[in-house]
Amino acid sequence: IETGLLRKLSSLENVQILENHIALDLLVEESAGRRMCRGVLALDSTSGEFVAWRANVVLLASGGFAKNGALVHRFVPHYRHAVFISGEGNVGDGLKMALEIGACPYGNWSGCHATGALGSPKFGDAGAWGRGRGHEH
Repeated sequence: IETGLLRKLSSLENVQILENHIALDLLVEESAGRRMCRGVLALDSTSGEFVAWRANVVLLASGGFAKNGALVHRFVPHYRHAVFISGEGNVGDGLKMALEIGACPYGNWSGCHATGALGSPKFGDAGAWGRGRGHEH
């Protein structure tokens, strides 16, 4: 899915895909009593420079939050004792930025996709267990 989406987006003239950039904050404008997300402040991890992009539409697509215990407890408390074998970067940065500017959590947050992990550790980084076995989430 990701490869197909990137291929399609990169073929569009009005879309720019930037790699090696870390989103730091969403840029918000107020107009007629409404707050609108109109861009992003980011760090170019290659040059070390801060950059700001403005846009009429901002699509925030980020990873999950399985490695952030506070967000797990807040949004899916029934999984607070689960061992997640997700990537270390799944800390909810995008979700936190959206919530900070007033976005409302929406949708069904009651589940997750799971993989049985016989022999996985009870505590610590279970991600190391799944690497190379097709179990990364």
